[in-house]
Amino acid sequence: NLIGTKFMAADLQSANLQGARMTRADFSEANLINANLSHADCTEVVGIGMNLKMAILPDTNWQRANLQREDLRGADANHSNFSQVILVEAFLSHTNFTHCILREASLRRARLRKSIFLNADLSQANLEKTKPNACNFDGADMSNVVLPTELLLKAG
Repeated sequence: NLIGTKFMAADLQSANLQGARMTRADFSEANLINANLSHADCTEVVGIGMNLKMAILPDTNWQRANLQREDLRGADANHSNFSQVILVEAFLSHTNFTHCILREASLRRARLRKSIFLNADLSQANLEKTKPNACNFDGADMSNVVLPTELLLKAG
């Protein structure tokens, strides 16, 4: 039970936090490269600038977390819940969001190159000022998504 624990700037590279309860913990600027957080409860976590590159994140609950400027490049987050999460300016390239819930998430200015959103729920998410280059949105729920202006201009 790590609820409310302060991990600011901690080096937790390759840590096994599988199934941990970390509600409202602070991971700002922490290094969790290759860490295993599968099945963890990270509700309302503060992770500004956290590094989760290549992390193992299936079935993790991130509801209402602040993950601004987080680095999730190459992470596997399938079946995770990112509803109402702040992912502004996050590095999300090559991340697997298959079957994830990103309902009402803010991904403004996030880097999304080659991310996978297969069958994900992105309803009411904010993708303003993103460049979703070569992303896979097959089967994704994109209802009421705020899209980048450039995409809207190309579609028109």
